[in-house]
Amino acid sequence: MTSQAVHMLVFDGFADWEPGYALAELRRSGNRSVVIVGFDAQPVTSMGGLRVVPDTTLRDIRASDVELFILPGGDRWETTYPEADLNPVLIHLVEAGVPVAAICGGTLAVARAGLLDDRRHTSNMPGYIAEHAPRYAGMSLCETALAVNDRGSTGGYLSPPFEVSL
Repeated sequence: MTSQAVHMLVFDGFADWEPGYALAELRRSGNRSVVIVGFDAQPVTSMGGLRVVPDTTLRDIRASDVELFILPGGDRWETTYPEADLNPVLIHLVEAGVPVAAICGGTLAVARAGLLDDRRHTSNMPGYIAEHAPRYAGMSLCETALAVNDRGSTGGYLSPPFEVSL
């Protein structure tokens, strides 16, 4: 195992099935550790009813500890969430060269942080991000391809779709 770990954000209503395949293979074939991150330390309940207790919180993440940061989908991305807490973390991770993978509605969080304005990416469907993230300026870089490579990282549709990797 590496000293770094895959980190995944959880929140009430996260789509628990979406990162399932990736996490299983990262652990099984990739021998990676997984750290569960919460907006705070309180347990959350996934869309499927799983109760998950975060290992750490957003404020305690250090980029040097993160090999990959995963944002699963969930209805919360289309409403409100602690954007002021999440955006600086996402920006810091990307600036530190940490890949960020967003699934489904998770692309909205990455777009709201301004990280898709100058990167090739994919999302649920054309126009989805622009509909939910008014300041998003990357529409011309949004592709409908199954996988997108930008700046050495890849992202694309798996089953379920991973849609962004920065």
